[in-house]
This record gives sequence, C-alpha cells and structure tokens, in this order.
Amino acid sequence: MTRKILISIGFVIALLSVEVSAKDNSDQLSQLAEKQGKLSYTLVTAYKKKDNGNAALDVIKILESAHSKLKSNNKNDEIDNLLAYLDICLKDLKVVVKKPYSRLNSQRVSDLTASLLEGSLYIQKTLKKHT
Repeated sequence: MTRKILISIGFVIALLSVEVSAKDNSDQLSQLAEKQGKLSYTLVTAYKKKDNGNAALDVIKILESAHSKLKSNNKNDEIDNLLAYLDICLKDLKVVVKKPYSRLNSQRVSDLTASLLEGSLYIQKTLKKHT
C-alpha cells in the first residue's frame, strides 16, 4: 500500500514538472515571438538607411534564426504553417532589400514587414492561449 502511494506521488510530481516545463517553454516561445514582432518593425527603418540593404539583411538574419528556434520547439501545425509563410516573406525581403532604394521597394518592404508583424502577434497570442 505504501509503495503504491509513493509511486502515485512520484507520478504526480513527474506530471507537474512536465507541465511546468511545457509552460516555461511556451512562455519563452511567446517572448521570442514578441521580439520577432519588434524586430520586424525595425526592418523598414533599416531599409531606409540606403546602405545596399546591409542593415536590413542583418535584421533578416536574426529573424531567420529566431524562426528556426520557433520551428524546432513548436508542436502546433497552425503555427508551423504560419512560420512557413513568414519564411517566404523573409526570402522575398532578402531580394527586395538588395535592390536600390525606391518608393516601390520601400512599399514592398513595408507590406512584407506588416505580414511579419501580424504573424508574430498571432503566434504570440496562440502560444499565450495554450499556456
């Protein structure tokens, strides 16, 4: 009888620690998504520096790195699909920021940045909802 109680207590402790670990992971991913949104907002400013896109490319590299981290720690198919779309936006941004600065290219950067920002906010809300 005592053995069963000890095993049950051990099992409950193990379940609670897994739940706390999952919550911590979701919190970290949510914070990462929030940083992604803030970073994507800086892309327009970085592109306007007219430095052949170097500042914007640096921001894009950071965003790509964080997307990889989100992908590897995510278990939600909806978020995976959204991250795939956001990766396409980042690839398009890479192409546009390498082009000479123009109003049209600036508008493209703004549009793609808006997609990144919205996607990051959605990921953040989704992760917070599941914590």
